[in-house]
Amino acid sequence: MANYAVMNPGKGHLGHWYNAPPYHQRIYNDELEPYKNIQFKTSVLHNRRIYLGNVKVEYQDGKKETLSDTILKSEPAQFDKFTKRGRIDVAVGDGEDIIKLESYADRILEFKNRTLHVINASAKGEFLEDSFKYKGVSNPQAVARTDYGVAWANEFGCYMYDGRQIHDLLEENVNRKIKQSTWSSFVTDNSMVGYNPTKRQILVIDSFKSSESSGHLYLYDIPTRSWIKGLSRVDAGNKSNFAVNPTANGA
Repeated sequence: MANYAVMNPGKGHLGHWYNAPPYHQRIYNDELEPYKNIQFKTSVLHNRRIYLGNVKVEYQDGKKETLSDTILKSEPAQFDKFTKRGRIDVAVGDGEDIIKLESYADRILEFKNRTLHVINASAKGEFLEDSFKYKGVSNPQAVARTDYGVAWANEFGCYMYDGRQIHDLLEENVNRKIKQSTWSSFVTDNSMVGYNPTKRQILVIDSFKSSESSGHLYLYDIPTRSWIKGLSRVDAGNKSNFAVNPTANGA
């Protein structure tokens, strides 16, 4: 490495040598230090950032920490860089884990076991906008994004968030389309929600596990706002998550 000398004006060159250049006001900021490794259970892309939920992080010193109710957001347009300054905690220590993250409009929906947190995530930052008890989900497959909003189901009902408010699809005015006892006996902790964009229909299947599935489903038609029950319409065996076929002709 090259040596560096200090000039002494008016007295010529003095032989004061440094083995490396001196630093002036250099401050280390660990808030900008990226994590060494991250594991996560759910993620969503929003505003040129990746948001991770229910994470397990490893710091640069090798320390590991599980943050089951924390969200981490990436640096802008750097989808694999996460630092401490990207940590978002909207409700910690409540005994609930983050199950699913989804986004619609300029909101991020943080689904926990029993609670839904709506996070305003505009370009200026994030803040908790509202929280809804009994609107959580038991598994990530119980949530589906549609072109009308985000739909999900739990033992209390089936819901749609349109970017402004939550609608209970089982109710219309003061009337209930499906009895609560009927619905709660159908839905399980492993229920699935899917969406058919061609026919604009939401599907709710009792379970993705063969041990508790009868193959029955409920179908909600968005244009007519009506429900229909299908008996043994899907295979009762183990099921994967829903996938939309981009070449489907709507038949």
